[in-house]
Amino acid sequence: MSPTERTTLPQASIPGPLGRNSERGRILDAAANYLATHGFERLPAAVLAQDSGVPEARLKQHFPTEEALFASTLNLVDAKNITAYFAGAKGRGWAGLEAWAPLLDAVVHQPGALQLYSTMRAQAGDREHPAHGWVTTHRDLCVDVLQHAMLTGIDAGEMDPSIPVDLVAYQMIAMTEGVQLHWLSSGGRAKQGEPIRAFVENLRYRYGVPPHQDQSGD
Repeated sequence: MSPTERTTLPQASIPGPLGRNSERGRILDAAANYLATHGFERLPAAVLAQDSGVPEARLKQHFPTEEALFASTLNLVDAKNITAYFAGAKGRGWAGLEAWAPLLDAVVHQPGALQLYSTMRAQAGDREHPAHGWVTTHRDLCVDVLQHAMLTGIDAGEMDPSIPVDLVAYQMIAMTEGVQLHWLSSGGRAKQGEPIRAFVENLRYRYGVPPHQDQSGD
C-alpha cells in the first residue's frame, strides 16, 4: 500500500450521477431525508416523488424495487457518516477507532435503522437480492475505514507497528454486528458504544506509543 493510499480516507461507492441537477441524486437525497425523519420502515414512492420533484414513473425507472432504493440510499448514508465521523483528523489514528463508538450510539436513535440493517444483511446473502451489493460494499467500507485509522496511526507514530491491523478491523466489525443484534434482542436496553470504547481502550494499553497511561489517578 502506497503512502497516499494509507492516508486517503475510503469513500462509499454510490453508482450513477448524483448532485442537485441529477434526478437520481435528488431521489436519494429525498430518501435519505425521509429515513432520517420517519424511520426505516418503508420509502413511499409518492412522497419521494413529491419531495424530489421527480415523477413517480421516472423514480421507478431509476429504482425498480424498494430494495434497490434502500441499498442506494444506505450507500449515501454511509458516505454522509464517513464525512461526519471520520473526515480529516477525526478518522486518523486512535481518533478514528474511537469515533466508531459514537457512530454506533447515533444509529440507535434513528428509528428502525438497526432493524433494517439486520434484515438486509440476512436477506442479501442471496447474490440476486438487490441489496447484496450494498451489504458487501458496506462491510468492506467499514473494514477500510478502520484499517485507515490504524495505518495512519502507525505512520504518525502513535500506534505500535505490531498492531494486527486486519485482525483488529475484523474483530471490531464482528463486535459491532454482535452488539447490534444484542441491542435488538434486548428491546433497546443494551448499550451500543460501550463495548467498542472498552475494546479500543484495551488496544491503546497494548499498542499505544508511548504506552497509554490511566488518567484516573488510581
